[in-house]
Amino acid sequence: MALLNPLPGQKSTPASLDVLLLPHAGALPSTYIPWVGPLREAFGETSIRLSTAVLPGHVSSGESAPRRATELHSLHRYGDRLAQEILAQRPSKDSSETRPLIILGHSMGALLAVETVRALSEAGQSVLGTVLSASAAPVKRKRFARAPIYVRESAGELRELNDRDALEFLVKMGGIPRELADQPEVALSFLPQIRRDFELEDAYRFTPPATFSTKNFLTLSGSEDDRASTEKMRGWHELLGVNGRHREFPGGHFYHQQHVPELAAALAGFADATPS
Repeated sequence: MALLNPLPGQKSTPASLDVLLLPHAGALPSTYIPWVGPLREAFGETSIRLSTAVLPGHVSSGESAPRRATELHSLHRYGDRLAQEILAQRPSKDSSETRPLIILGHSMGALLAVETVRALSEAGQSVLGTVLSASAAPVKRKRFARAPIYVRESAGELRELNDRDALEFLVKMGGIPRELADQPEVALSFLPQIRRDFELEDAYRFTPPATFSTKNFLTLSGSEDDRASTEKMRGWHELLGVNGRHREFPGGHFYHQQHVPELAAALAGFADATPS
């Protein structure tokens, strides 16, 4: 089944620019539906096509996920798959008909965004903009291997917690409302998927790409998010070898839910900066 899925509520008119929104761990396919209106308003007369990614095991994916992260069930591999699907929808990298592409990923989605742009770059495709939100840059771990190994600093946060403590962790992080956590029969129905996604993040190993071809690069963070502070987000600029900007917004790990219009304007700014 395809990972790439169009967001509902869009016009059927031909688009001149693609925007791919990659969600956080455990997110439903509907996560970015509230972004459709603000993005259309921000881009104005520029017609856009909005898509998201639905990973195996998520609602509507039509594909079951393995019980644990593996080489085939990894963010690196899903980045490869997403890139292949994107390329399949495009004429040629040299064609004037190829639409510019902007990719935004939040939390786990930021890691998937990195791997998708990496795979597109390997195929000779450049993206108009890459936005990484609320996912700290991996840190180097000294090993005996020649090549440095980069891992997530916060790996394993959910792994050792029982269900009750895991729900409390997600509430404090802002991932689920208290009212939902207080309904165990409901909350426990989606907790396994969140755990699987956290496994994907825990298993993630970053390798500096030979090339990371993006015309614009932006990292974002919430002012109260210690897991992905401004300093930790800036690490991506060095790891990927790209120049870009960083913006901090008021709020915690899920700050983006309260700042959709501002984020939509930031994405539209990429298109405005492109020579016609």
